[in-house]
Amino acid sequence: MIMARTGVVSGGYTHLMIACEEGDLEKARSLLASSNLNAKNQHGYTSLALAIKGGFLDLVKLLLGNGASPNAINNAGQSPLFLACWHNRPAIVQLLLEAKADVNLADQRGWTPLMISAYHDFEEVADLLLRHGCNIEHRDCVSTT
Repeated sequence: MIMARTGVVSGGYTHLMIACEEGDLEKARSLLASSNLNAKNQHGYTSLALAIKGGFLDLVKLLLGNGASPNAINNAGQSPLFLACWHNRPAIVQLLLEAKADVNLADQRGWTPLMISAYHDFEEVADLLLRHGCNIEHRDCVSTT
C-alpha cells in the first residue's frame, strides 16, 4: 500500500483500519490516541466494521469502549450490527446491542439485521435482535418481510 502524508494508505485505509482488519489488538491499542475511530475507507468501512468482519471480539470491545460508532454505515448502507448479523457473530451482536446499535437500521435494499439473519437461518442472532425490540413488520425495497 502507498502511504500518504495524512497517515492514510491506498483505498482510504488508516493504520488503525489495517490493524483491525488483521486482528492486531496491541497495534490497534497503540494507535487509538492518534486515530479517528470513525474514519471510513473508500468502501465506507470503519475500523469497527473491519474488526467485526474478521470476528475479532476483543478489538470490537476496544473500539466500542473508546467511542467507535455502533451505527456508522458503509457505502451499501450496512451498519456494524448488519455486518455482525451477516457474518453470524452473536457475541459481537450482543456487544453492539449493548452499545445502543440501531436494531432496525436498514441497508440500501431495505434489509434489516433481522432480515439478513433470517435469510441465513442464524437463529441465535435473530433471537438476540427479537429480544431487543426489532421491527418484525419492516419491508424491504420489494415489500418482502
